[in-house]
Amino acid sequence: MIDKENTLWGIGMDYFGHLGPDEDKQQPVRLMEDVVMASTSAWHCLALKGDGSLWCWGMGRNGVPGVYELVSQEYTPPEKIMDDVLYAVCYRNGGYAIKADHTLWEWGVVSSTPEKILEDVQYVQNCMAILTNGDMVTWTYTEDGERTEPELRLHDVACGMTGVAVQTDGTLYVETVSDSGSTYEAVIEDVEYAVTGAEYTLVLKQDGTLWTWNSAGEGDVSQIMDGIGF
Repeated sequence: MIDKENTLWGIGMDYFGHLGPDEDKQQPVRLMEDVVMASTSAWHCLALKGDGSLWCWGMGRNGVPGVYELVSQEYTPPEKIMDDVLYAVCYRNGGYAIKADHTLWEWGVVSSTPEKILEDVQYVQNCMAILTNGDMVTWTYTEDGERTEPELRLHDVACGMTGVAVQTDGTLYVETVSDSGSTYEAVIEDVEYAVTGAEYTLVLKQDGTLWTWNSAGEGDVSQIMDGIGF
C-alpha cells in the first residue's frame, strides 16, 4: 500500500523477498519512499517513483534483474531497471512498462532486460495493450518462450484487461478461446468498468448496478448489487 506521503508499505508473507530479507511481517514495514504506484506478482514487485524511475525486487525468474537469484535465493535490494516510466505492471514471470514516449517495454519471459515491443501505448495488462488511438492488441507466448506478434482485436476500447474489454460506447466484450484462435463477443452494454479474475468477472454498469458471471464462461450474467457510486 502507498500512503498519502507516497511511502510504500508491505505486510504479510515474505516467501520471495517482497518485504525485504527478513521473515514474514505481522505489522506494516516501510519499503520505499516517493512511490506513485506499485505492482506485485507471486514472485516479485515493481515500484514506480515520482521521478519516473522503475524499481524491481523479489524472486529472480528468467533473469529478471534486481531480485533474488532463483538458485541461491540471496536477497538483493531493489534495483532500478528503467527511467522515464509512466506506468508499470507485473505479470507472473516479468513485467511491462510504458515510458513517457508511450513505448511499451517488456522483460522476463523473452528477455532478461527490458525490450521495446510496441509504440503508441496508453495502457497494458498481461498480454494485452490499448493503443493511444483506442485499438486493443493482444499477444501470447509459445512453449519455447517466444512472444507472438501483437494482433488487433478491437477498436475504440476505453478500458480492458486479459480476456475483457469495454468499448467507448459502454459495450463489454469477452474473449472466447477455441482451437482456431480467440475472438471477442459482446456480452453486456452500458458498462462503466470491469475487472476479471481467475474465477469471476465483475462489471459495474452506468446505472450503479453490479453484475457478475463465472470467468470460465459457465453460468448466466446476474446482478448482485445496486446503488454503487463511481
